[in-house]
Amino acid sequence: MTFALLFVAFIVYLSTGFYVVRGNTQAVIRRCGKLVTHPDGKPRLMSSGLYFDLPWPFSMVDQVNIHELRTLTIGLPDLLEEETTGLLQSPTLPGESQFLTGDKNIVHVQIAVQYRLSESGLTAYLMENKSPDLRLRLLAESVATELIVRSGVDFVHPLGLSELRTRLTQTVRNEAAASELGVDVEDVSIVGVYPPVRVKSYFLDVANARAEKETMLLTAQTYAEDRETSAQAEARRISDESQATANDTVQIARAEAESFRKLVVQFQKAEEQGITTIADARQMALQRRYAEVMRRILTRAMGQVIVDGDRPVDLMLWRKRTTPVESP
Repeated sequence: MTFALLFVAFIVYLSTGFYVVRGNTQAVIRRCGKLVTHPDGKPRLMSSGLYFDLPWPFSMVDQVNIHELRTLTIGLPDLLEEETTGLLQSPTLPGESQFLTGDKNIVHVQIAVQYRLSESGLTAYLMENKSPDLRLRLLAESVATELIVRSGVDFVHPLGLSELRTRLTQTVRNEAAASELGVDVEDVSIVGVYPPVRVKSYFLDVANARAEKETMLLTAQTYAEDRETSAQAEARRISDESQATANDTVQIARAEAESFRKLVVQFQKAEEQGITTIADARQMALQRRYAEVMRRILTRAMGQVIVDGDRPVDLMLWRKRTTPVESP
């Protein structure tokens, strides 16, 4: 009877060696305190399914998900800064969120570290480090403190926020790799930067002034661009009109030159035919041109009335003449 009980107990004990690996995780086996690895030294990852190994305490199974993107939050939880303005909330925020800037200002910063477990660093994560997540948290907080203390409050909130995030990500990634924590840091983002509650109104005034400055600069830039566009359009219009006038003048000059050239040819033909000499023909042409010019001038002058301002004039004398008199 005793032997049967011992045999049943042994069978039950052996059955504890069965374990199930879930579909989204991998299992790592530790036998006698050592990680089971491949011949190349990499940890042996067991995919989803039912397996058997030596029962505890000879073997231990750690189920991990190396594809899971983990998030570690440092500082303020979401919307905590807004909730602290309530009547029943303390005006003092948690000390872990307070950072001192280089110009002796205090700001509350919330930082989110996104990381994955490194497949090649599982040994370091599971065996060689105690609380690697906590070490990563302290590492990120230390790097953030060092970077913020070198920056002014305007750089942190909000002028250099993008550059600060880039520096923070690169530094935490390098430090985590140098510390052999067994994690790969994907990104370190600054979720929010909040001023202390007691001076929040002053920060808002500065932010509003900065926004108003940006608005005025944008308005001035828009006005300058509009003026530049209008000036360019006006310059193009004047240039086009000048070009058109120049073309017209050139065409008229060419037409007049051609007319005089034909006239000279006629003078030469008349002299060759013995009709008249070039000098006489030229004199006749000048007289005819003079008569045409005087006709145009006198036609325009017939509508003009020049009177003495001190003497009255009866304008009825010119009332019936509605069209200029043409010369015969």
